[in-house]
Amino acid sequence: MNDERRIFPARADAWPSVRTYVESRCAKLAIHRDTALRLQLIAEELFINAVEHGYQGDSGMSVVIGLRDAGDEAELVAEDTAPRFNPFTRLAAPSDSTNPDERPLGGIGRSLVAGLSSRRDYQRVAGCNRVTVAVPKTPDAR
Repeated sequence: MNDERRIFPARADAWPSVRTYVESRCAKLAIHRDTALRLQLIAEELFINAVEHGYQGDSGMSVVIGLRDAGDEAELVAEDTAPRFNPFTRLAAPSDSTNPDERPLGGIGRSLVAGLSSRRDYQRVAGCNRVTVAVPKTPDAR
């Protein structure tokens, strides 16, 4: 995934650079605006969770983000060296409650990522968490 990936510092203030990278890759790949916005949201969730939960806050570590063409889908890959964590296990079930105080804490973002994607995968590779999420390039293909 050579030029299709970038290394970002694992700091919350690096998010604008991640967002700019995802925007530019979406433009280069001619990804529909609705899909690009979906990828932005997924990238934000994966990046911020790696920083806040994986690394326990801003650190000197890094998060690698890649976005590539995968045929009818765009594939976003996030890698970090934080402790092993598969974001797709034990996803929070959607709550029927409209009262935010009655909803369970945690897991909502992970459920959001799963719900926005057509395909997702987690692997632990050479000491890295690798999360791959695919989204159809055209929004009506979902």
